[in-house]
Amino acid sequence: MARIAVDEEDLAQEFGTFDIKIQDEDVVDKLKELCMLYRLDASDMADEWMAFSISNNSASLTMDKLEQFEREASTTCRRANKTKTPKVKREKPAAVMHDISNINPDAEDDLLDVYSTPAAKGKNKRMLTTPENVSVVNKKLTSVSRSPVVPFSPGSFSPVNATPSQQYRSRSGAGETMVTFGEQRAKWKGQGAEGVAIQQYDRDNALTEKYKHMFYRVIDKSNVLNDLIEDMSSQLQQSHNMENLQHLAWPCQEPITVSGRVCCDMSTGRLNAHSVLLEGSRETSARKTVHLDLSEVSEYSLFPGQIVACDGLNTTGSKLVVSKFYQGVHLPFAEVDETSENLSVPVQVLVAAGPFTPSDSLAYEPLEDLLKYLKRDQPDVCVLKCTVEVPYDDMFKKIVLNLIKATEEGSSDRLGRLIKHILTQQSYYPLYPPSEDVNIDYEHYEQFCRLQATPDVLIIPSDLRYFVKDVLGCVCVNPGRITKAQTGGTFARFVIQCPPSPTQGGAARKPRCTAAEVVRV
Repeated sequence: MARIAVDEEDLAQEFGTFDIKIQDEDVVDKLKELCMLYRLDASDMADEWMAFSISNNSASLTMDKLEQFEREASTTCRRANKTKTPKVKREKPAAVMHDISNINPDAEDDLLDVYSTPAAKGKNKRMLTTPENVSVVNKKLTSVSRSPVVPFSPGSFSPVNATPSQQYRSRSGAGETMVTFGEQRAKWKGQGAEGVAIQQYDRDNALTEKYKHMFYRVIDKSNVLNDLIEDMSSQLQQSHNMENLQHLAWPCQEPITVSGRVCCDMSTGRLNAHSVLLEGSRETSARKTVHLDLSEVSEYSLFPGQIVACDGLNTTGSKLVVSKFYQGVHLPFAEVDETSENLSVPVQVLVAAGPFTPSDSLAYEPLEDLLKYLKRDQPDVCVLKCTVEVPYDDMFKKIVLNLIKATEEGSSDRLGRLIKHILTQQSYYPLYPPSEDVNIDYEHYEQFCRLQATPDVLIIPSDLRYFVKDVLGCVCVNPGRITKAQTGGTFARFVIQCPPSPTQGGAARKPRCTAAEVVRV
């Protein structure tokens, strides 16, 4: 097999993608030698070096490191570039009617190999193809963001030969405003606000150190869950001027007021009007539970884990006939020095949530379009929410920095209720028991997963339809996804400015978010 000829210009271009400059001629000669020895082109050589560099604490490109790289990676390079055996012609098999009894159990593994990097494959069963050439995509290989699961590696970041998404390029309505909130004449170009800094609201309760995740005792979890009931019950009691809370499982012929956590009568079942239980705290009800009869309540919104207070009648000790639910209590807003000069200038904020690639391409076209917008309007703050594999996190930051230098619908009432639950339950994740794919460390949950104050702006990226809503004085923004399947999605932008003077005379509090928009990319 003929050896691959690589020149210095190709190497400089490929390594420049990772912001690596080759200045030593000996290093260039050594790279050429390795390319010829193991039949690598410049792109493959850069990918192999980045994988080696990341696994060795970002090793610099020197002769000593290249010699170490040659010793450690030679076996991998030879195995990845072995000469393929010639194909053997076989007779075309007769047509077969497939049913559940003759399904090939390896078909899913073959499809998984298509979306794996060459280094991650134990044995190639078919040629690596781009997702555009794959005719069938298994739903199991699709993430919640509806993009194929592709391990993030040096070879998967917008390869030179990546096929652009034709459907994304032919999209319509780019730059169109989908949702508006507040002022309609807001200026979206950054004002160059000075003194804008991002920091934790409550540094004492900020998670800044590592700890052993899920390493806690069952008794600790029980104490945390009980403390949450006690804390929320105390706030509800003070807010609604209740008298002493009663034992929820104690038979009584008079209406009583109780509090507790909503749960389901089956641990794996779905909550409905006939399966609702209420669990009391250890102090007031000895952790007893009773069934709730909701036939006398005209409207309610409940979910497992919700802490509520209600009035009702429990004549048997096993069933509480509810007559009224009390409204939840949200925390006061964060205290801000509204007389500060830095707060008199509007702050333009842009929010976008991944994925940043269409489902039929590995090219980061949506991200590049977003960076063009950033370069044009230059907002004061940019918030990007995406998922990146940890081993390549530093590499991803370098590439994005390099680009910057170069450059189903739910009802509105339902969305409002979901946000209101988060604010009134004062928790980022109030659901209990949690979803099977969510591991919660309850020893640290009480300190780090609860709201310390009601935020002025709450950013909630999700697969639900984009929205901007004012809930209990908090402006909640769902920017949507920057990419939806094979076409472009949306991002959000908003302006934050404190009122010129504090609210007086009991007037309604003015939101500090004066304007917001959701724009199609």
